[in-house]
Amino acid sequence: MKSLKLMLLSLLVFLNLISMTACWNYREIDKLAIVTGVAIDKGDDQKFKLTVEVIDFTGEKNTKAVSRTMTMEGKTIFDAARNAISISGKRLYWSHMK
Repeated sequence: MKSLKLMLLSLLVFLNLISMTACWNYREIDKLAIVTGVAIDKGDDQKFKLTVEVIDFTGEKNTKAVSRTMTMEGKTIFDAARNAISISGKRLYWSHMK
């Protein structure tokens, strides 16, 4: 009986180790545009004008960070942020924004 409990416990630990080894929320840095600053203005025809400063990483061996600004418009702020994907080709990553 004791060996059966030990075997079941070992099997449970082994299954947990196998199922919990992946990176859950992993994002490739080359597929993201890291936002470092943002400005919101009123645009034409009741639209919002969103200007974001993003960091682009260039090079493979000697990585260099270059800052650039993008301006886009939308009916809402969310719509303007979604329009940035068509300009940059990358999804905006807002966690480093100030």
